[in-house]
Amino acid sequence: SDARAALERAKLQCAAAEDHERQAEMAAEEAKASHRALEAALAEAAQKLEACAAEVESARAAEEREAQKRQQQESQRQQEQQQAEAQQQAQWHCSSLAKAAPPARAHAASLESSLSPAPPCAS
Repeated sequence: SDARAALERAKLQCAAAEDHERQAEMAAEEAKASHRALEAALAEAAQKLEACAAEVESARAAEEREAQKRQQQESQRQQEQQQAEAQQQAQWHCSSLAKAAPPARAHAASLESSLSPAPPCAS
């Protein structure tokens, strides 16, 4: 009778141990599945991070191109302004020279007429 009770207790303990082992195996499988899900989520996050970095680089490059374009436009505007100023200055000089030409011609003619004729060359 004691032996039978001991046998029954041993059977119950074995059944409990087997049940515990099954639960541990299920927990291990769940942990593996969870680990795989975490790895997949991590890979997805890494891809999103790479895409974000590419977008940032693209935006930086676009901003750099825009800045260069603005700089070129400003340089061109300055060149055009300098050319316009030089042209204006040249026109002013031409106008001044044109105004000064008739009095200078008249003065030259006056000087020429006041000169005595040169003596003839001795032969």
